[in-house]
Amino acid sequence: MADLGQISTECKKIALWYIPHCLSTALIRSLSTIPDIHVLFEHYSTAAMLGPQALYRIPQISTVTDDQKFTYQWAKNQIESACSGRQLVLLTDPAYAMDSKYDVLPEGFQHTFIIRHPAKVFAAWERTIKQTRYDELNSYLPKGGCYKEVYDLHQYVTTKLKQPSIVIDADDLVAQPGKTIQLYCQKLGLPFNEANMLSWDALDQIPRHWQVSEAFYQANNIFGWQHNLFKSTGLRDGTPQAVSWDVLSPDVCHFAAKSMPFYNKLYKERIKPNYEQVPLIDCNQNTLLPEL
Repeated sequence: MADLGQISTECKKIALWYIPHCLSTALIRSLSTIPDIHVLFEHYSTAAMLGPQALYRIPQISTVTDDQKFTYQWAKNQIESACSGRQLVLLTDPAYAMDSKYDVLPEGFQHTFIIRHPAKVFAAWERTIKQTRYDELNSYLPKGGCYKEVYDLHQYVTTKLKQPSIVIDADDLVAQPGKTIQLYCQKLGLPFNEANMLSWDALDQIPRHWQVSEAFYQANNIFGWQHNLFKSTGLRDGTPQAVSWDVLSPDVCHFAAKSMPFYNKLYKERIKPNYEQVPLIDCNQNTLLPEL
């Protein structure tokens, strides 16, 4: 059996695992400016939502496809075959799409993560759900609420595969995008070009160096999931603002509180650019949060 923890030396293979609404789209756009990179976009999500092993059945996209090919093994095969003859590949997917199916992780990848404070994630997610006609936040949450899934995958990568922990926190990306991305690239041996990686053009279609299943692209068009991915034009230094706790809905507070133990453990593992950060919330206290 192949050693999944053995990082490829022929083609550099990077996996970026994320939680929805954690600014992953901006990081992906930044990394996709690296010369000769090939981006594999949400293949496991395709299996998780549109294939015969789907974990999440969403009525609004049920008519997109009934293709039985979108299995987890299909996703693994697509990813591994795309690496042939290429110098640099970036796999991007939400961690919850794996659902502990670690036997179909692709071989030779260095696994990395981006996280965000749960209150910010669930507040943003709740707004999106309301726009897409879901009534409650838990209508589309995985059983572990996203944070358990990303924590479990991180544990598997660091303990079973014995890879180094590489975690970005979204607030660091907001506060100092240049230093955060540069540090991420340094740890992975990737080139960093500040001019290109902090500023880019808006897109009206998927770039040719991105690989996305047609079915997932159709589903995206129905919901507009990745609108910010295509319309963004760069990253600039900002300040994570504090907001009042009482603006959050009971659902957001509930799911944020459940997720905090997993988030706190991953937060301690993050790569740390040098700046003074706004204190994080204790979800059991009526206090202040960083900006949503």
